[in-house]
Amino acid sequence: KQWYQRRVRGADPHYSTFDGTGYSFKGDCVYQFFGCKDIKMWADHAKDDASTRTKSLTIEFKTDTIKLEGSSILLNGDEVIAPLHKNYKDGAVLSIQDLGSYKFAVSRDGMEPFVELSWDRASSYSV
Repeated sequence: KQWYQRRVRGADPHYSTFDGTGYSFKGDCVYQFFGCKDIKMWADHAKDDASTRTKSLTIEFKTDTIKLEGSSILLNGDEVIAPLHKNYKDGAVLSIQDLGSYKFAVSRDGMEPFVELSWDRASSYSV
């Protein structure tokens, strides 16, 4: 059985969606780029003189809100450092690793992550 992966990507100010469609947007906005069951993700964009940049990513998972902005990580408003691992009663595990860029993942019952997000701490991200 073959598995296919699709990614959504965002960077200064270009987006590629899961279906491969490309968009460019040069303005201030909050863009919900992922949503599935207990997980929602937004990118907050700010316009500067030359273009638009991603200033932060917000992830909602179950009852938690994670904000990635530059090199800071906020969990429910409190600053935390990577690596971060949080276990939930239903077997889900949220993790954030510092691999030079941040890697956010949610897995369940020791299996491979069912969603992963990479953030370069500056303006680019992919799911």
